Amino acid sequence: MQADLLFLKQDMDFVCQGLTQAAKKKTTRPARSTRGQSLPKAAGERDTPGMFPARSHGRHVRSDDINALEGVVAQTNQRVSEMGAQLEALKNAGIQRDLAIVQAASTTFVRWGRSTCPNSTQLVYTGGVGGAYWDQTGSSNSVLCLPNNPVHGHSFARPSEYVSELYGAEWNTHAYNQDPVCSVCLTQGRSASVMIPATTVCPGGWALDYNGYLMGSYPIDPVGHDFVCMDTAMEHRPGSEGSDHGLRLFYTYTHCGRLPCPPYTDNTLVACVVCSK
Repeated sequence: MQADLLFLKQDMDFVCQGLTQAAKKKTTRPARSTRGQSLPKAAGERDTPGMFPARSHGRHVRSDDINALEGVVAQTNQRVSEMGAQLEALKNAGIQRDLAIVQAASTTFVRWGRSTCPNSTQLVYTGGVGGAYWDQTGSSNSVLCLPNNPVHGHSFARPSEYVSELYGAEWNTHAYNQDPVCSVCLTQGRSASVMIPATTVCPGGWALDYNGYLMGSYPIDPVGHDFVCMDTAMEHRPGSEGSDHGLRLFYTYTHCGRLPCPPYTDNTLVACVVCSK
């Protein structure tokens, strides 16, 4: 499309040059002398009926072709206008397509410690936090959001003691032994989600989903697990005050040394934030 417009522009330039040259030929006709004598002509120059006098090396444009050239210019202008409109329509279509792609994008994140999702997001499911038992060496270090309404697949007898085991989680905080809840949330119109430790704000251009505290395993536990960002407004499963152990969650504090202080401060509770874009 752009190449066609370029060719049309070149055609217009050529036609306009012809019109300009024709006009110059018409206005620069040799004047007659006061004695009725013609001005001397250059060697080889002659007049041709219906054409402006011109040097033999110049381009001749017939005076009766000017109207035809003007018609060509008008047609070319119209064609350029049409192709410009088509190009603009293609650009608008591309913008609409890109907008539709952005609107169709989505991402999910886990809101640890809450059974609901933030505003402008959609609840996928709610559940409780689970993982490996805190002192079983060799267990997985993943922290899971287990749905409240599990659907069991095909079951068979436990073959032996050589299996992996899944437990619930407990807080080892001011809400001692209580079982934290969680929710999985869907964000429309965004394609990325990130948990950022040691901050309470999101980078520029990112939307805040929730603020929290970084929680992890106890340093001397035989089995460690991933850090999670637990919502500042924590919820627990009702009736879960008993000590059943399982996966244990502790607040995380800074420890200077390998951790540069400043900018960090020793023995400070680590905040966190979940952001999407």
